[in-house]
Amino acid sequence: MKELSEIQQQIDDSARRIVESVRTLVDHRTEYRLVRADDYPEYDAAYYDGTERDLAAEGIASLGDFDDETFSRTHPDKNVFVRLGLAADATTGAIWFRLGTATSLALQSWLEDGRTIITVRSSTESAVPNRPEVALERVAPQTSVRDVVRRHRSRVAAAGALPRLLRGLEDLVAAYAADEQASAAFRAGQGLALFEPMLRKKLGDNYEDEGAPLVESILAHPEWWTGEAPKPVAPTGGGPINLMFLASREHDGRGYFTTAGLALHGLPDLQMRAVAANHCRAARFLMSVVARKLVRDVAERPLPANLELELTRADVALPAEFVSIGRYPEVEVTSEGPARVRLVLEGFNTGSEPELLHLVPPGDRSGSKDEWLRDTCRRLGQDAPPPLPLDAFDAQMEAARRKDAELTDIVAQEFGVDL
Repeated sequence: MKELSEIQQQIDDSARRIVESVRTLVDHRTEYRLVRADDYPEYDAAYYDGTERDLAAEGIASLGDFDDETFSRTHPDKNVFVRLGLAADATTGAIWFRLGTATSLALQSWLEDGRTIITVRSSTESAVPNRPEVALERVAPQTSVRDVVRRHRSRVAAAGALPRLLRGLEDLVAAYAADEQASAAFRAGQGLALFEPMLRKKLGDNYEDEGAPLVESILAHPEWWTGEAPKPVAPTGGGPINLMFLASREHDGRGYFTTAGLALHGLPDLQMRAVAANHCRAARFLMSVVARKLVRDVAERPLPANLELELTRADVALPAEFVSIGRYPEVEVTSEGPARVRLVLEGFNTGSEPELLHLVPPGDRSGSKDEWLRDTCRRLGQDAPPPLPLDAFDAQMEAARRKDAELTDIVAQEFGVDL
């Protein structure tokens, strides 16, 4: 139980840092202040000046160097500035910078019909969803400045609307500020819905293994986004049963769970054996539903030694500890009929006094116990994942930890350019 709790805590810690990073991006408001590059002795002159020369050759002139005072107050150790530019035809703004090993060049044009065209050459990607009227395209980091500019101009020409004209630095900074405000409003309105598409884009084929546990944690804690405690949900159907769960690992690494608390209702406590490494939440969810069903609906005392229950979503008490807050049902399934579970009176060990009800599949159920547990939880509205052995689960958690540093550093690296 301690190891499983520690793993879940690591997932929660990573998830919370991701939420805080995106919240920082949403709340950020850039305050440009004119600075001198010479006041930044470690700045990469070759990158800043080389990019400036290449842009000038394409008709985009530098407007000067600027510090974002908001960013500098939050990250005084970063010591970075951006360089702004404007096209001679007044249709495109440019912004470029280097932060550590990360470089970024973004070209942006605002169309008269309200759309925005952005072309970015960057070594990092935030993947935070943006409002639909923003058409952002990324090009490879090795793309030349010349090709970035020409690609951007071809996209603007193909957009079918005239670009707004920017009459100098003041217009450009105002356009960036309005764009930042509109993107922030969109993302604030999306709230927790931002995170699944963001992590799917970021992790690709690794999403189910690495991203899904993070999203599950984020959805279970809306207060991380709002900064407020979650509003209590009125209990339904008689409310939850007050249970404690005890857990340990068997010799093969699979989980063993028991409850404590049903004796107060004149019932044996429950147990589940040989639970898959990533089915800790699923097992406790099912045990809590069964406990409530026994207390509420099964009047016979003592219970039969071999009892089968039928369970539906009406047997799930909300708020439920093992269901994401505000997201029940977590999954819709096409399987018909109620979930079924058989309760067998057993002891802690072979030969010990039978005093616990073991949750097992019905006698006519085919397939593995893992498949039965997942199907049963999904029928009851909890999105239990496919079962994993201990080594695969540990590898999944380690991969999530490795991804954490990259995900939580993304806002600082982007420096508000790719909004």
